[in-house]
Amino acid sequence: MSCAHLSGLARLQPPRLSESVHREECTQCFDDQDSPLGIGVCLTCFNGGCLSSDRHT
Repeated sequence: MSCAHLSGLARLQPPRLSESVHREECTQCFDDQDSPLGIGVCLTCFNGGCLSSDRHT
């Protein structure tokens, strides 16, 4: 998963109650945490993405 927020790690904040955290599935291909590579979650926008770079080209 490649995320544009990687440079802002110093400004991390916990999610607000109104924000969704997509922690169980990739939001592009719907692989889940039980897939062989699992998923990663951006700690800025809380978007879940699989760790397989060839799935989203």
